[in-house]
Amino acid sequence: DSKLKYIGPRAFAPASSLAITQLPDSVEYIGESAFSGCDNLKLTKLPFNLTQVCVQAFQNCPCLEIKEFGHTVGQTEFGALESKLELICHDAFAGSGTTSNISDIRIKSSVKSIANQAFVRFGTSGTLRVTDDTGILDDYVEIPNGDTAVTVWVANQVFGEGRSVEFDTE
Repeated sequence: DSKLKYIGPRAFAPASSLAITQLPDSVEYIGESAFSGCDNLKLTKLPFNLTQVCVQAFQNCPCLEIKEFGHTVGQTEFGALESKLELICHDAFAGSGTTSNISDIRIKSSVKSIANQAFVRFGTSGTLRVTDDTGILDDYVEIPNGDTAVTVWVANQVFGEGRSVEFDTE
């Protein structure tokens, strides 16, 4: 049982030969640019206890295979036991998953905040199918612009302007 809870800023960046497929579930925090530019990083899931993915933590990791952001890890007598991921910072997964050709992702209800550009250039260059259990992505927000405000679709802010995003309503 690992006691690792914190992966600091730039801990492994850039390490082109790093080929980790799993992090211990004890990890709660992944720091800024911790794995940025790790060309062979092939993580398939995020740790169960992870609460925050910091700025550019997995930026430009083309082999990343993560498809669920926050995930169900089991069942209890009270229902599904979901991971603790709450915050995905800006550019956290930007430019990642491109060689894995990820075309669908699921963002679970534990996620409370997803920053701008968190998934810009993520996955396949085609349409990205998103299952949004949070309800925060398929919404509009007003962004102050001088004396006025501009209404924008949250998905454009998270996935990048002009990205083809399709929401799956399970």
